[in-house]
Amino acid sequence: MRNKRLWIATLLALSGVTTTGLAAERPLIMVDQFGYLPTANKVAVLADPQKGFNASLAYTPGSKLEVRRATDNRVAYTAAPTKWNSGKTDTISGDKAWWFDFSSVQATGDYYIYDPKTKRRSHIFRVGDNAYDAVLQAAMRAFFYQRVNAHKQPPYADVRYSDAASHGNAEQDLDARAMNPADPEQSDVATSRDLSGGWYDAGDFNKYVNYADGAIHDLLYAYQENSSAWGDDYAIPESGNGIPDVLDELKWELDWLLRMQNTDGSLLHKVTSIEWDDVSPPSTDLIPRRYAPATASATLSGAGAFAHAAKVFGTIPAFSTYAAELKEAAIKAWDWLEAHPQAIPSLYNNAGFVTAGAEDCLYGSLDRTNCGHEQYANRVNAAIHLWALTGEQRFADYILQHAETDTPLMKQGDLTHQGMAAESQDALLYYASLPEANATLAGKIRSAYKDALSWKYAWTRFAPLARFKENRDPYRAYLDEYLWGSNHSKSVAGTSLWNASQYSVPVSAADATVAKNGAEGYLHYLHGVNPHALAFLSNMGQAGAEESVPEMYHMWFADKTQWDNIQTSNGPAPGFLVGGPNQYWKSATVYIDGVKDSNHNLKSQPAMKRYWSWNNATQYSYEITEPAINYQAAYVRLLSKFVVKQ
Repeated sequence: MRNKRLWIATLLALSGVTTTGLAAERPLIMVDQFGYLPTANKVAVLADPQKGFNASLAYTPGSKLEVRRATDNRVAYTAAPTKWNSGKTDTISGDKAWWFDFSSVQATGDYYIYDPKTKRRSHIFRVGDNAYDAVLQAAMRAFFYQRVNAHKQPPYADVRYSDAASHGNAEQDLDARAMNPADPEQSDVATSRDLSGGWYDAGDFNKYVNYADGAIHDLLYAYQENSSAWGDDYAIPESGNGIPDVLDELKWELDWLLRMQNTDGSLLHKVTSIEWDDVSPPSTDLIPRRYAPATASATLSGAGAFAHAAKVFGTIPAFSTYAAELKEAAIKAWDWLEAHPQAIPSLYNNAGFVTAGAEDCLYGSLDRTNCGHEQYANRVNAAIHLWALTGEQRFADYILQHAETDTPLMKQGDLTHQGMAAESQDALLYYASLPEANATLAGKIRSAYKDALSWKYAWTRFAPLARFKENRDPYRAYLDEYLWGSNHSKSVAGTSLWNASQYSVPVSAADATVAKNGAEGYLHYLHGVNPHALAFLSNMGQAGAEESVPEMYHMWFADKTQWDNIQTSNGPAPGFLVGGPNQYWKSATVYIDGVKDSNHNLKSQPAMKRYWSWNNATQYSYEITEPAINYQAAYVRLLSKFVVKQ
């Protein structure tokens, strides 16, 4: 154990706070600020802004650009840039663009792109097999900082982000009480439950079953799809126990989910504070917590998450007993659903709460049709994982009876980067990969996925393979809309392309290569190849980003606290993926520390530029800069594809 503190100290240094701050003028030559794998497709994007906050900047690149070594400024490669879309302005970003392909630069080292004519340059980036190792560790450690009821103290927490265990006071997680809708402040001690553990859902301190299951599935898939990426050295309390830390971190969330299950198999819907209040740090929050009643949607979420986790944890001998517990919980949840068919879909009315209703419904509408679409798709998801776990015929029958009628991919031929539909399409591909799967249905799933990637159906707007082949997006990471949580959508979209090879979707060899390049394009967007020249992760200076998110919406890292902004304080903890540009943001004006920032009227920006890093709940900054566990898990899943080996 003597060396354990040494590698903890090394990791904490890698994911620390130091940064050069924000440049007065961000680069117009955008690269992945962390770097590229040696054999990866490497394309820098050069922008000449025409609309938006940086429209006053003008840039026409020279006829030749150089890749220079950062250590000695020597030229490693020279080539010409090419115009994107014949020099037209992209309406989504407001930019004209050029692409500079430097894929032939494969020697390990640190580089930057330089334009000899204009003297402009990019951020420094690394080429090497380990380009993303520190990034993955920091992104996974964000979950540790989200742990509820856990001490965040050295040596596991950076001293700058240390805090005592939170929400362990009277009428909080160890003593949570049932919500009394008539008077939320009054509680019945007889309803007290230990609902401790789990992760803060997002920038608040609440916990929702229906937001947890997607994060759990993504991290489990990430482990299944590239188990060699995962180390046991992420500087969490369980590190060094011989178990990949991604599974140790998942267990923290799953333990809470098990506590949310009633003896009859149903799951409580959520446990949250009785009021909204910006309290920082989390350990000082004394607001009582209440739990919501059981719902079908939460029980569906639990059934699928428990079954998937039991399958994965069952491959680890040290977790055999735990896997059996998860399996039992999954079957009990399904049995409850079978015994209460009238409960599906649930329409939870959130009575007494001010926090999110968190019902699985399209567009948040408590309508049986909209909720049915989401919850029946999730039931297929749960059935697939229960069948993979148990082999029971009842689950196989359910899949055959409902996969083609209850999932958007099969019913409409529609691929998506949002919500339950994205989770169900992942589950369908997973089903098709299993040797015992029904061959006819498996073939239909792969065929439907291929068609959806390539936009066979006229009504399908999101078809990432087709859009990448068309060069539709100058920043090489197409979305049809920039919704709340667009960075989550980018991560899901990237993985949907990677899935073509991961799950043997019958695309051509050429298209399989294009799909992998496209998946990387979405990752590079999140790492800085975007109009903001910003890595959309918090405080990543020591992990290699010259410009990462300096400030975000989070109650812990609140405005005007010692964690407010990396320029004026410790800044937020490293590694959190923020929501990203939101073309439907409620307001127009951004206020920084109470002062109107007239340069960032976001409603006047093109969709891709409707982002700014600030933290103020009254100004709805959470619609743009808030992290969330489902965003984080989707990003980690995509990133892990490009981690060669820990």
